Amino acid sequence: MIVVSVLMAFGIEAWWDRAQDRAAAEDLLVSLRTEVEFNLSQLAEAEAALATSRGAGESLLAMTAPDAGAPQPFLVDSLLSATFYFATFHPATGSITDVLNGQLHLIGSGELRHAIARWEEQVRDLREDEGWAINEFVISAFPAVAGEIPVFTGANRTWAEAAGPDARREVLRRLDFANRLGFWVFRLNGLAVEHADFRAYLEGMLALIETEGS
Repeated sequence: MIVVSVLMAFGIEAWWDRAQDRAAAEDLLVSLRTEVEFNLSQLAEAEAALATSRGAGESLLAMTAPDAGAPQPFLVDSLLSATFYFATFHPATGSITDVLNGQLHLIGSGELRHAIARWEEQVRDLREDEGWAINEFVISAFPAVAGEIPVFTGANRTWAEAAGPDARREVLRRLDFANRLGFWVFRLNGLAVEHADFRAYLEGMLALIETEGS
């Protein structure tokens, strides 16, 4: 009788532990889904800002062509401002970090565990690419432009009246300016690819989370 009672107690305890793990896993999946969906929305905002910068940069590059017409002053100024502005993406990591720090066993799907295990590598790659873009901006692209174009240096952020469209045309026709601008747009395009890769990774993880929770 005592043996039966002990076995029943162990059985009840094991059942209780499994029930607690299932409840914890369900809560964890909800938190993961919320976090991934939030990151996707934040990434969409960064992608939209980056697309604006890339489009402005490509429009400016077209103005550097030898056969381009006289640039409109306001258009040049607005394109310059848009080209040299881009938003970085800072993903939320709370729930995913919790999983990596001891809750990975609660995830039943091997595919989802593998996706979560790649999180730090994916974030590191993204931040490195953004870091390269920022370094190019701070060290090379912005100083090269700011030294030539008063829209970045004047207190009122406008060209001097004496400069006019001829001054803009002169800067836009300079080979070194076109090369620097072209490399900056190339860097922005590379960052867009990195954002797209990270989006695919997040969407894949979200699909696995939804499958796990169904």
